[in-house]
Amino acid sequence: MAKALCNLQRDITLDNGKARCKRKRSTKKRRSSKPSECIANFPTWKELVRWARVDAQCLEERCNIGYRAAPILRLALMFANGKLDEDEITKLEQSSDPTAFQSLYQKLLGIKGFGPFVCSNILMCAGFYQRIPSDTETIRHLKQVHGKGNCSNNTNARDVEEIYGQYDPFQCLAYWMELVEEYESKSGKLSELDASSYHLVTGSLCRDK
Repeated sequence: MAKALCNLQRDITLDNGKARCKRKRSTKKRRSSKPSECIANFPTWKELVRWARVDAQCLEERCNIGYRAAPILRLALMFANGKLDEDEITKLEQSSDPTAFQSLYQKLLGIKGFGPFVCSNILMCAGFYQRIPSDTETIRHLKQVHGKGNCSNNTNARDVEEIYGQYDPFQCLAYWMELVEEYESKSGKLSELDASSYHLVTGSLCRDK
């Protein structure tokens, strides 16, 4: 899904921003001045709003991202209508208030389809590392690396705070550094991996067989 969104951004860039949603999938090969496996960046909210024309079905079909298309567009539209502001986020990053990120978190949490895991990931990408995006991979990691054999959805938040609270306000960075070290012990240096192998680097490498 991430690759599909990046490839969409590449196509928009190659078409000088004129790429538009097409209901019927063309059987003709898209013209491109770059190899098809080339990956660009994630599309900006401006690119998504202009390209999809606020059409979630269009984005869903183009990138095969299912129900996630609508929440993605909702986030883009919050920037378009001024409910979220890039300059405000920058100011929050520069704030000396350790709880400044909470206001952004609450705004994101108010978007239909955005739960704690998604919002914590967005905060991480925006430069706020206090909230760890916890899921089944987090539970696996805590069990195998930190000996939390009884870790579950019910105890996950408490276990995360116990282990990573000492790194405040960089809990998420500490967690991800551990994950990277664990993954690299199985697959080698991630910086040396070919882009086509990125999708192979997951917690499945570290699961007991």
